[in-house]
Order: sequence, then C-alpha cells, then structure tokens
Amino acid sequence: MATQTKTTAKRRTTKKAAPKTARRATAAKRTKAKAAPKANGAATNFQGFRDFIDQQRERIPVSGEQFREQIDSIRTATADAGDVIRSSATIAADGTRAVNLQILENAQNDANRFFEMTKELAQATSLREAAEIQGQFIREQFQQGVKQTREIAEMVTQVSRDSIEPITKSVGDTFKKAGLRRAA
Repeated sequence: MATQTKTTAKRRTTKKAAPKTARRATAAKRTKAKAAPKANGAATNFQGFRDFIDQQRERIPVSGEQFREQIDSIRTATADAGDVIRSSATIAADGTRAVNLQILENAQNDANRFFEMTKELAQATSLREAAEIQGQFIREQFQQGVKQTREIAEMVTQVSRDSIEPITKSVGDTFKKAGLRRAA
C-alpha cells in the first residue's frame, strides 16, 4: 500500500512538473490538427474531385440528350421487334391450324375407307375373298399413310419457313441499317 501511494504521488508530481504553458501549447496543436486538413494531399484530392464534378456537369447535357436518343431508338426497335414477333406468331398459328385440319381430314378419310372395307367384308361370299379385300385395304392404307405423312411434313416445313421469314427479314434489315453483312 505504501508502494502504491508513492507511485501515485510520483505521477501527480510529474503532471504538476510540466508548466501550464506547455500543456496549453499541446492542446492548441491538437485543436489545430483537428480543424485543419492534413497536408498529406487531402486538399489536393478535394480540388481534383471538384474538377471532376465540373467536367461531368459540362458533359451531362450532351450525355442526357444522347441517352434520350438511345432510349428512343431502343423503344422503336422494341416496338418493331414486337410487331415482327406478332406477325410470325400469327403465321405460325394459321399454319398450325391448317396442318391440324389436314390431319383431321386424313383421319376422316381413313375412317371412311375403313367402313367401306368393312362393308365389303360383310358382303364377301368366301373367306378367300374376305382375305383379298383385307389385304388390298392394308396395302392401300399403307401407301395412303405414307403419302399423308409426306404431305403433312411438307406443310409443317412450309409453315416453319413462312413463320420465320418476318424475323429473318427484320434481322437482315437491322444488319443493313447497322452497315453489317449477314453471315452466309
């Protein structure tokens, strides 16, 4: 305890030993250091920032006008693309409807031929005649099926070409406007 009191007393004496003027000078330095910007380039950086802001202010009206023009061109291109896609979708829908109607017509014709063959089978007088009627029907039906399949495939191919044509034309026109050539 006696040791602690002596150490505390030394500390007090050390603090008292520094003259008041020295303490005031140190406090003044701290205050100035807090108030003034450091001389390590902060003031220079701040001026550089101001210069940058001034340059940007000069560019903003031009950039704003360019931005509006770009937005307008994008808006126009988007509307044109929407029209092209709608046109393509309409062509595809019409073509799909035609293909489906052809498939239904083929199915109806096949069913009618089947009923005719059944009627002929009912009128057959012998087993041999019935086998011939059925064999002939199967051959004709196979040939008819191949023909129908080919027709449907050609229709689907044509519908695909027709529906993609507006998009292909639009892309070609866009490349022409941009001064680019389409890849072969």
